[in-house]
Amino acid sequence: MYDRCNGNALRTAREYARRYPSHHPPDVIVIRRLDDRLRNTGSVWPTANPHDTGIPRSGLTVAQADAILHGVKETPVVSTRTLDREMTSTKKSTVHRLLRSERLYPFRYTTM
Repeated sequence: MYDRCNGNALRTAREYARRYPSHHPPDVIVIRRLDDRLRNTGSVWPTANPHDTGIPRSGLTVAQADAILHGVKETPVVSTRTLDREMTSTKKSTVHRLLRSERLYPFRYTTM
């Protein structure tokens, strides 16, 4: 119905009210959010994690991940902030997430 109304949420709500007079029509904001969710996740159903948009979190390439892990292997006492500064296009939280996915934890000396 949203598509038939050319992506106009207000028209969609009015058309819904006209077709189904015994039902309460959805709000315009609800229609827009459903459209956004469908475009981002491919489903109108909410995900288990409300912050999950279906897009992968990490923007790391394989080369960047290998460089970070190589840096940890060379100097196991290096901090995530130092690794972040060396890899200019990454965030500290991304480095931390990569280390945890490899079962390496900051603030704990781990030999490889």
